[in-house]
Amino acid sequence: MGNTNIETDIIRKVLDILDKVSELTNHKLFSLLPPDLPPKPFKLLRKNIDGLRRNVLNTIWDIEKIEERIKNGDLKEPKRKEGFSPKESISQSSQPTQPEKKKVNFQISKNSPNIQKKSERKPPSYISRFLSSTIVRELIARYNMATEEPIRKSEFMNKYQAIRVGVINSVIRRQNLGIPPVFQSANDGDYYAVKVDGQSFYLVLPRFDLIFDELSYGPGAMGEVFECPNYHPQYRYRLKVKKPAIFDADSGQKQWKIIERGRLDLDKVL
Repeated sequence: MGNTNIETDIIRKVLDILDKVSELTNHKLFSLLPPDLPPKPFKLLRKNIDGLRRNVLNTIWDIEKIEERIKNGDLKEPKRKEGFSPKESISQSSQPTQPEKKKVNFQISKNSPNIQKKSERKPPSYISRFLSSTIVRELIARYNMATEEPIRKSEFMNKYQAIRVGVINSVIRRQNLGIPPVFQSANDGDYYAVKVDGQSFYLVLPRFDLIFDELSYGPGAMGEVFECPNYHPQYRYRLKVKKPAIFDADSGQKQWKIIERGRLDLDKVL
C-alpha cells in the first residue's frame, strides 16, 4: 500500500495549504476592506475554497476505503505503469528494503487502547505545534463536514473511535456554577474524546447534533472547555470546531481533566 500512502500524504498537504488559504479569507479580512468595497467577491472566493477542501477530503476518504479493502484481501493493489514515478522506481531498485518505522508523533489512533504510562507533561509550545499539525486539521475538517452531512458521522466515529465523556455534576451546577465540573466517561456524554497515538492526552470535541444553549454552556461546562466568542445566553447555536480542547485521563479512562481549552465557532439558531 506504499503508493496509496504516498498519495494520501500529498493530498493531506494540499488540504493543509487550503486550510491556510481559507484562514486568509475569514471574517477578519472582511473587516479590513474599505466600506465602499462589496465583500461579495471574497465570500465567493471562500465558498470556492471550502468546495475544494470538501473535494480533497472526499478523495482522502476514497483512498482510505481502497486501502482498507486491500488490507482485508478484498482488492489487489493496482500495478503502476513503468516510469510513472521515476524517483520511486530508482529508490526501490537501488536500495535494500527497509522495515517501515512506526510513526507515533501526531498520529490519531483508530482504536482507543488504555492510556500508556503517563510521560512528563508536554510544554505549551509543544501542544501549540501539535494543534497546528495536518493530522489535527484533518480531524477538525472531518468533524465539521460531518455536522453538515449526516452520512459522515458514522465514518468519523468509525475512524476515530471517540470515547463519550460527560459532566456528572451538571444538575448540581445549575444551582451553583462555582462548583468545578467533574468529567467522567458516560455513554450519553456531550463530549467526544479522541486518543492520540504516542501521547498521554486526548483531543476533545462536542458531540454531534448538540444544540448549544445556556445549559450546555454553563452547567454542561462547554464554556469552560471551549472559548466561545459572541456567545449570548438568550440564543441557541449550532457549532463548528475551530480548535479541539486537550484533556488528560486516568489509567482507566474514567476521570478526565482539562489541559487546554479549545475554540468553537457559533452559528445562531433563529
